[in-house]
Amino acid sequence: MADERNLIYLVHRDSDVLLSLYDVLSAAGFQVAASSNALDALGYIARTKPRAALCHWEMQELEGAEFIDRVRNASPATRIIMSSRHADASMYEDVLRRGGDDVLREPFYPLAVVHVVSRMLGFSVPYAASEKAESYSVDSNGDEAGEGRGA
Repeated sequence: MADERNLIYLVHRDSDVLLSLYDVLSAAGFQVAASSNALDALGYIARTKPRAALCHWEMQELEGAEFIDRVRNASPATRIIMSSRHADASMYEDVLRRGGDDVLREPFYPLAVVHVVSRMLGFSVPYAASEKAESYSVDSNGDEAGEGRGA
């Protein structure tokens, strides 16, 4: 069994995306576990307390907001990254307000996923400019300053 202290848990409803994320993060040296069912994932997260969980916002069993709440109750130290095709500054603010740590907009580049997970866990990773990913920042007035910058 993988050392759970270095485990990244993936939750996504699309099996192709799930497999791609698994392959990319495994190839980058992370220990990875995955599920396409958010409720099963919550049980596993409660038992293993992984370092991070990357979950799709629109899961069939429960929405991202409830997933964040449940992970925070079951494993407070687990870093939470949400992903969605509809990610924007408003979603980013909502995720942070609920106790999540970051948001990735789909579709994403493999290196952008590795970069975000590495940053969440305190590792440094070289970032290639050609691997553009959208990231959102919000200025002090709450206005979106969406930029095409590396995540």
